Amino acid sequence: MSNEQDDYIQIKNLNKLTQVENNHLLLIDDVNAGCNAITFENFLNTAKDKTFKGEGLNYFKDIIKGTIATELQQNDDFINQVYTKILNKFLNDDSSSISTTYSKVKDKLGSGLSTYTLSKDNYFVTSSYSSLQRAQIPEYLTGIPSGFTTSKSKTSSTYIYVSSLKNQAYVLDMTSQYSTQEVRLVFYESDDEKPIFLDIYADITINAGSSNYIKKVTLEYSSQSQKSTIYYYSARNAFIDILCPVLRGWYIQKRGYISGNRVPVLVKL
Repeated sequence: MSNEQDDYIQIKNLNKLTQVENNHLLLIDDVNAGCNAITFENFLNTAKDKTFKGEGLNYFKDIIKGTIATELQQNDDFINQVYTKILNKFLNDDSSSISTTYSKVKDKLGSGLSTYTLSKDNYFVTSSYSSLQRAQIPEYLTGIPSGFTTSKSKTSSTYIYVSSLKNQAYVLDMTSQYSTQEVRLVFYESDDEKPIFLDIYADITINAGSSNYIKKVTLEYSSQSQKSTIYYYSARNAFIDILCPVLRGWYIQKRGYISGNRVPVLVKL
């Protein structure tokens, strides 16, 4: 037989089978020694060992993993089921493992955040139904507004308008010890529902014998004569010398009524 004929064999006149039994023989040509036979059962066992236990195991695993992974990634129902189960596990599982995982994630996120000072030009990220939106940070959450003078200006004025109050810290000089004094803080109705930062103290001195002396601070609208009292101090038969905070921090201007007349109301934020 020539070398060209060594690459193939030709077998004729074989009976055709429709079913293979375990004891049937399969022809095996080992190239060198010649032709041999092996039962179908032994052939299957050998093939399984080489595929699942021998050198073909890793290749078989790679094929199976790749095939299954590809099929599952394209199956939306499977992805949704897995996603739902994971969410339910984290939301409803009270086990220590979930608690530990949550703590680790929180610590990791917290340790990676840098310190930052908020400003009114920043935004919050908020969730609205299925979408994310940004909301501007309210100015009253950012502390003392820029441009506000914190050094206190002492004034003996009996009328002070909000245009001055929103820019400067004040000490109301009410140290006329033998008299009643009133300071009226004047606001505008157009500023209703707006926040305002105030820093106001009252410097009070009373030297009262049998007379009763009163020191008070009131609020009113520029367009109204009705007043509302926000600070009141009176004394008789006493000597008083105190420095008291009247309004400090952020407030929102609301509208109130006294005897049917409009008055400003400052609500602390």
